Amino acid sequence: MTELLIDIGNSRIKWTLAADGELLAPAQALAHDDHPALFAAWAGVSPAPSAVRCVCVAAGPTLALIESWVAQQWGLALDQVQTPSSRSAAGLTLAYPQPQQLGADRWLAMRGAQHLGQLPAIIIDAGSAITIDQVDDQGQHYGGLIMAGLAAQQAGLQTITPALPSWMPDPADHPPSLLATNTPDALRSGAINGTAAALDQLIARLRRDSAGQEQTPDAIGAGCNVLITGGDASRLAAAMQTPTQYYPDLVLAGLAVSR
Repeated sequence: MTELLIDIGNSRIKWTLAADGELLAPAQALAHDDHPALFAAWAGVSPAPSAVRCVCVAAGPTLALIESWVAQQWGLALDQVQTPSSRSAAGLTLAYPQPQQLGADRWLAMRGAQHLGQLPAIIIDAGSAITIDQVDDQGQHYGGLIMAGLAAQQAGLQTITPALPSWMPDPADHPPSLLATNTPDALRSGAINGTAAALDQLIARLRRDSAGQEQTPDAIGAGCNVLITGGDASRLAAAMQTPTQYYPDLVLAGLAVSR
């Protein structure tokens, strides 16, 4: 029996089908306001899913629309997966004293890495916000950090410096030259190359600092995996010097094995 899995992010809705805890196909993605195309795609799912489960980073009208459509189309209640209230769950131990302050998308990315056998790992989710979480080979979460994503950087800069032009990433995800000869390319380089360099330095610090921890001397040190997911993952990975493993559907992989 198949399940419809939905990841409602800040700017896109991703979805795929799963069975027995495994994704059946790469996820598809549409913008929040493209509801007709989204519902048309789901209406074509056959046989109808046995369950519809989602993760949503910010509740709002999109979630309500999806919830209503799922109920009318299939007579199913939308199951919204949340971060567990207990620090220890499903073989992971969260660093947050109040676990539900941790975004469910971050929890599910960790579950995805665990399910795929990729722990220990530094997990980067490069969406509207960029999050980094570190988990050792025993499922111990050491915490994380949050920084502005590429679109948020552009929006913030245009807010305080409206005379600057807007820029768009290269559709082919080619990393921009470090030094540009025009303003849009300079903005593009600053955002992509600057963010990639920041990620490289953060990863180096995490590996160096964690390698000396007594309980896991090498578990989250130099040998740990670096996983990257999210809408800007491929273009940032191309500009980074640190080798990364690109998992575009890591959050959905975690959703497939979480209840």
